[in-house]
Amino acid sequence: MTAILERSPVRTTSVRTPPSGEAVHVLAWRLLDYDGREVTYGGLQRWLLALADLLVAAGHPVVVHQRANAAFEKELSRGVTVVGHRASARAWGSPIFNVKVHRAIPAGAPVVYMVEDLAWPTCRARSIVIQHGIWWDGEYGGLKLRMAEHVARHAVRNTAATVCVDTNFVNWFRARWPESGLDDRFAVVPNFVDPAQWGPQPEIPAAARTVCGDRMVVCFPRRSEPRRGIWLMAEATPILARRFPSLDFRFVVGSGYHTDALRKKLNESGVDEARWTTEVLPFDRMREAYENSAIVTVPTVCGEGTSLSAIEAMYFGCAVVATWVGGLPNVVRDGVDGVLIPPSAEALVDAVARLVERPAHRIELGRQAMATARNAFGIERWRASVTPVVARALALPALVEAGVRG
Repeated sequence: MTAILERSPVRTTSVRTPPSGEAVHVLAWRLLDYDGREVTYGGLQRWLLALADLLVAAGHPVVVHQRANAAFEKELSRGVTVVGHRASARAWGSPIFNVKVHRAIPAGAPVVYMVEDLAWPTCRARSIVIQHGIWWDGEYGGLKLRMAEHVARHAVRNTAATVCVDTNFVNWFRARWPESGLDDRFAVVPNFVDPAQWGPQPEIPAAARTVCGDRMVVCFPRRSEPRRGIWLMAEATPILARRFPSLDFRFVVGSGYHTDALRKKLNESGVDEARWTTEVLPFDRMREAYENSAIVTVPTVCGEGTSLSAIEAMYFGCAVVATWVGGLPNVVRDGVDGVLIPPSAEALVDAVARLVERPAHRIELGRQAMATARNAFGIERWRASVTPVVARALALPALVEAGVRG
């Protein structure tokens, strides 16, 4: 295992001998950074590496093709090779990348497209596409919206299977093209949480936690982007801070582009700087962030699948407040293991306030959330769901046999 992979949050299978079966080719925007140096951490990358884990364990080498600033080829781990193809990271670079990669992949080889955009303009019949959630439901319109619909339809029609992380995409597709007759192409496999990455669940749900005596933390563990609800949370924060003097606010903002604007808005709101933080945490510190947050907000405005932030927060027993946007209703059951709200600052304030004022309810939601994360979104269930779909669509019988043995 290389040093690069050791920095990855994703557990991979240790293989004593190199896999000797048929290679599976995977197209992704990126797994390593565009210079081919380090693994990038995100939901798509974790999904890809978990899939590679299954394939390598079944004896199939995995070749990941990604966009890059300059061509490169690196062995990520035994059985997993990453090939960088020079192509722009901008949207217009995707079809160029698609054509380049298909010239390099042997005819008839099994192919996985990690997003539907990468299955256009051409894709192989012996292939699957992973659909991570509708991203064009927000500010997009006109030509961009029509192009997104065209690309999505092309991917579903021309691959052997479409694996969706939520039911939202399936229902949208069926409503958009009711006579398509493609229902049997879909498989819904939500995102997952891996205890091997996160460690055991806490004995007491995070929803019961206070810090520094009687202080309670409300956490926003999302990129600082408008579609992730950053401005809803920024608007709600001063209202909640004035109403509940014991609340503190933690913005774990990842790789978003609006962090400076967020700080400016919070400073101008008059909230004491001692009561809010903005930070970017490495993966190995996210456990601490969740464990110390009684309430986690996932106030998505648009472009959401089955949020890893929501699933991870539930794993630690946080009381999760999420909008009913995208695939979030596939994760959170309102009033059972979390709270679902419309995407508005007013609704966010009301939901958080109710959780602060009703501690027994908050803690029960956290306790139920832990059970949901463990039973519905554990990685073993993900493996059991995705393995037969991939094996059938890519004609890889050894994958099913390996799953049965495992």
